[in-house]
Amino acid sequence: MVTRMDGRFGFRMAGFLAAAVLAFAGAAGCDSDSGDDPDAGREDASISGDDGVGPEVVNPEGKLHGQPCTLDSECRFARCISAPSVTGGAFKICSKDCGSGTGGECNREGADYTCMRFSAYSGDDLSAFCAVSCASAGDCPTGYTACSVPPSGTALKVCNAL
Repeated sequence: MVTRMDGRFGFRMAGFLAAAVLAFAGAAGCDSDSGDDPDAGREDASISGDDGVGPEVVNPEGKLHGQPCTLDSECRFARCISAPSVTGGAFKICSKDCGSGTGGECNREGADYTCMRFSAYSGDDLSAFCAVSCASAGDCPTGYTACSVPPSGTALKVCNAL
């Protein structure tokens, strides 16, 4: 018995197969060596810590997390980021990416820091960065106006200028 296929079915099947191949090819290119790293070319893109994990201390005398800055070179981890989720856009702060991998934990530099995680669409330079934990506004560096739980990111109180 011979079954005749409708021409539209064959066209749809070819489209489906093409989409599947493209999706698979796109996923296969998502490894860390794909060259799609947004930090490629930054001087700290391949930083590893003293113990082989996490961000390296680039400037041992530099400012720590949450300290106001204007240049990467001012910061211990060479990251002066825009973080409107905690600063309201009033100033940039020193921090590091704490979003993935080992060694990104903020408390490695002391118990006074916590990892804040925000949407990639928050306007922050990093979607996960270290912020200053606090009990009151008096615990916060110059420039901050409050110590409170931010609208999103963590259940802990952090210094902010919102």
